[in-house]
Amino acid sequence: MTKSKSLRISAFKNWPMETIFPVQDQYLKLLNDKNAPVPIVCGCLIEVEDTEFHTYLAYILDGLDALPKRPDWAFESFYIPLELEMKRIKIANGNKNSSRFLEYKAFLGGLNSATTDALASFIALSPLQTCEFVAKRILDATNTSSASNEEKQLYTRARDALGLDLFDSFRGKYGTNGDRANIRKAGSLIQLILKGRQVDVGERLFDTNPIDRIGILSTFMLPSMRNDRFNGNVFPSFRSSAYKLKNYAGAQFSATSTFLLALVAISIRWPQSLSEENLRNIIDENSELFLSIFDKQLQK
Repeated sequence: MTKSKSLRISAFKNWPMETIFPVQDQYLKLLNDKNAPVPIVCGCLIEVEDTEFHTYLAYILDGLDALPKRPDWAFESFYIPLELEMKRIKIANGNKNSSRFLEYKAFLGGLNSATTDALASFIALSPLQTCEFVAKRILDATNTSSASNEEKQLYTRARDALGLDLFDSFRGKYGTNGDRANIRKAGSLIQLILKGRQVDVGERLFDTNPIDRIGILSTFMLPSMRNDRFNGNVFPSFRSSAYKLKNYAGAQFSATSTFLLALVAISIRWPQSLSEENLRNIIDENSELFLSIFDKQLQK
């Protein structure tokens, strides 16, 4: 029996005593070395007398309480107010057949360009492992007659996130069901896109603007991660001997990204609670903190 298998049995027997798995111990030591007891910057909110505001805030607090050890749990909690906001926007716009993800992307147009630039700067820090996940899910997407509804939804989200031309060119370049080496190359290209670089895909040049890159995150990356977790398509995080510090980098990137998008919704809906200037400060501080902690894990 491997060490992690034995640890899982031991953790079950000894619960509720906490069991620290090896990668969790490494991560806590990393945070201590970086003098960063928590991997996220909250900033301040001013109270608003609105039940919906406090619902969003309560879920955000649940996520914060999961940190630093379980950014995957934090991600789950941060995603709920983001999902609620997407649904609210779709209902408010009155188009039943529209994509809530694209409605939210359009909603981001209400931000000052300096704010979208700041958010895009954080997204540019996306770890390579996270970008490989995005690339694999894009290449896995299918719209065949035999595909399941989940597979077809994945296809639609990927196409909407990249835009039809880039989506088709990307899949044409890397194919589907690629081997590991191919996925890594495809992930490297996604990383360049999220950094805002011009990319050559299938002898065509593509540029993206900040809203496009935020849209890749909110329309495809985060929903795909949440669906995979919800459907049990991934091994529970940090309970495996295969998990490394780079897995914490990916999980924390997802958590912080979702946290920031939830704050974006608050800033647009309740600017009296969180001004865009304060929002930008929070985004910038999180970019600095994330990079200071995970600078050595971003290309692994």
